[in-house]
Amino acid sequence: MGNRAARLARRLRRVRAAEWRDHLTTIAINAVLLGAVIYGLVALLGDRAADRESGDPDQTVAATVGPVDGSPTASPAADAVVEFAQETYQPGRCYSWRQHVDSTSTTDVPCAGVHYFEAVGDADIRPDQPGDGAYPTPERWQAITDKYCLPLIEEFLGHPLDPAGRFSAGMIRPQEPGWDIGQRTVTCGITAGMTASDPPAFRPFEGDARGADQARTFAAGTCLRHAGEGGLVETPCDTPHHTQSVGVVRAPEPPGGGVPSEDWLREALGTRCGDLAAPYLEVGRFGGALVEPRWGVISPESWRARSRLATCFIGFADETGSPLPVTGLMTAAVH
Repeated sequence: MGNRAARLARRLRRVRAAEWRDHLTTIAINAVLLGAVIYGLVALLGDRAADRESGDPDQTVAATVGPVDGSPTASPAADAVVEFAQETYQPGRCYSWRQHVDSTSTTDVPCAGVHYFEAVGDADIRPDQPGDGAYPTPERWQAITDKYCLPLIEEFLGHPLDPAGRFSAGMIRPQEPGWDIGQRTVTCGITAGMTASDPPAFRPFEGDARGADQARTFAAGTCLRHAGEGGLVETPCDTPHHTQSVGVVRAPEPPGGGVPSEDWLREALGTRCGDLAAPYLEVGRFGGALVEPRWGVISPESWRARSRLATCFIGFADETGSPLPVTGLMTAAVH
């Protein structure tokens, strides 16, 4: 028993925590980037009272809802537009709609249920966007989101969005026909990013974003593979992958409060994730690969956004510690 415990402890010390923090951050960033490529998702009918003086209230106009990203390569997808009737979007209310259709309608649903958008509030962007101004580029929409929506979201949540978390800034905004008749009101809200499906879609989420832990986590049994620039992408376990989630843990609060040091947090998470990984480490190998414990590290920015959850993984590596792909779902030792 003593030798086995010592072996497990040595494996725990081999974890490259900083490396895996970067990988998990990339997952969150990739989700937002994917959303930015699908800019045209929703068209609106009618408009809010603040804009009606600029055009016929019965005229059909269009608007878009979606996560916004500042990537210079992000561009609208013209064939991704879905039309639905305009509603009054109330702060704190949640909305759903049919996806992958040409025309649909929004549904006001309880936030405890499945939804795609939680409204935070309206913003009149007229001060920065005169009535005769050109329709904003994706980069300009990003700047508008940063200026108008992020402060509303932070006020709504009581703290910032986690930059590596599961929530993204979303916006229902006029498309060009509405813009051309002077509409300058947008609805800011919170989304959970986009799925990696083909075609992509809004990722559903449940529960009020206020008070929710923003950490992006992966349930036990989720498999992920490396995908360029050190990133990780969720993939079916019957395809080659490099890691497998063994569960999610909550980080303890550090003595004295405040933002914990990376060393303190690494040890705290390592201990908790080590307990989840231990039954897998007893098996030792899977698909010819060594099994190692790994976990995501919570960055100071994420901690300030009140994210406390972290995913625990087992990683598959060769004798030198380099990632080695395996196929299949590894099961833990049974006692």
